Amino acid sequence: MIYYILFGKFEDELPTILENSGIIKTLKENIDPNMLFGMAKALFSIGTELQGGKLKTLDLKSYSIITQTNHEYILVIVVDNSKRSKGKKKILIEKLVEIFEFFRYYAKKNIITQEYLDDLKKSFQNIIPACKKSVKNLKLKKQ
Repeated sequence: MIYYILFGKFEDELPTILENSGIIKTLKENIDPNMLFGMAKALFSIGTELQGGKLKTLDLKSYSIITQTNHEYILVIVVDNSKRSKGKKKILIEKLVEIFEFFRYYAKKNIITQEYLDDLKKSFQNIIPACKKSVKNLKLKKQ
């Protein structure tokens, strides 16, 4: 269900990339995580300008881009947009602030490594039990 989790400073170009390589390999289309991160930042800015609020989710044909941000960091979660993932996506959106805070905690300590990712994944799985399998398969992608 989760393709990517991208997290970084709003001003930076290269985010931390957690990739579900099992799902990514089976996709028919090539999804560039850096392009998605840039697109999410642009859409978030446009959403803020046009709606006077925050653009949190963008549903595209085969995947959705879900965002959460503050003045410094942005979290982008790219998920499968199929009907079977609809319930999990809804739960993910409801828990987005909590997930964002976990990532922000690790980023502020500058400790996003594979070892700390394992701890982060356990916390993530506790927040969203419905996504356990997808979260378990996330790997830190080297830039």
